[in-house]
Formats: sequence, structure tokens, C-alpha cells
Amino acid sequence: MPGARETMARLHQLRLQYVAAEDRALLLVSTTARQEYRFWLTRRLVKALWPVLERALANDEAVRRHGDAGTRDAVLAFRHEQAVRAADFATEYQGEGLEHPLGETPLLVARARISADGAGNHRVALAPRQGQGIEFHIASSALHSLSRLVADTARMAEWDLAIGLEVTPVPRSPDTRPN
Repeated sequence: MPGARETMARLHQLRLQYVAAEDRALLLVSTTARQEYRFWLTRRLVKALWPVLERALANDEAVRRHGDAGTRDAVLAFRHEQAVRAADFATEYQGEGLEHPLGETPLLVARARISADGAGNHRVALAPRQGQGIEFHIASSALHSLSRLVADTARMAEWDLAIGLEVTPVPRSPDTRPN
């Protein structure tokens, strides 16, 4: 993505919160190099980004190998539940004393992309309409956590978006064991 900047340090924490006065979500991305990047996400961007996020999650090899759509949905739901359950949503975001390479004022994201990086992880690129943005690698499990944060924030914002990993459960086959 033109204008994106490669973040060499590893992702440390993500924070997403709805700011009612702006009617936007504030995304904070911190790295292990003690840098923080700040972005505004609008309702329109979240609405456009959600299908991309869903496709990235569904592109997991464990999900794709199943031919039946119901089975794929069930595997995706299981993997999502596992990743979210293992995630640490309780630790406070550690934003003190961080450098702000793109400035302290959040950038309004106009372009976002999520793509597989070939190693079972993903690249997330965020950029304003003009100027520099970032690109960072995120593990599949953390992408599940990000999707949870996005869905929860959209619900809290009352943006009336049909987002969330709503999957159709796989019907159980009848029990064929004798009584």
C-alpha cells in the first residue's frame, strides 16, 4: 500500500475504544520498541473492513480444508473462541512514555488492508488518504482478538453494523447407537 511504513518492531498491544464526541473508534497500536501509532476508524471504514477481516480469518488452513460450508463455519467459530479465550483483554494498555513516530494526533484511516504473509500470520496496513501509515504483522490468534475488539466497539458505538463472527452451527447427526 503506497504511503504505508513498515514497522520493524513486533506488535505489543492493541487498544480500540469508541470516542462518542468524535463518533469514531480510536485504535492505538504499540510495539515492543515502545512506539505507538494512533488512528481514527470511522463507521464507514469499519463497515468496509469487516468483510476483509472475516475473509482473512476464514483463510486459515484449518478452516479452508473442509469442503462443507457448515463445517468451515464451525471450525472458524471454534478457532475464534479458542483465540479469544486465550487473549489477555484484562491487562491495561501501557501507553505511558511511548514514542509517536507519526505524531500524537490520531490519523484518519482512509485505506486499510489485511493480507496473509505466507507464514500463517497476517499483515495489516493502515494509512490516511495522504501521507504515511503503518504496516504490521499480526498472528492469526491476535487477528481474532482484533476482530473481537472491532465487533465489540461497533456494538458499543451503536453503529448498527451486522458484524461479529456469527456462524451457523453444524447440525448434529442423529445418534445411531442402539439403546
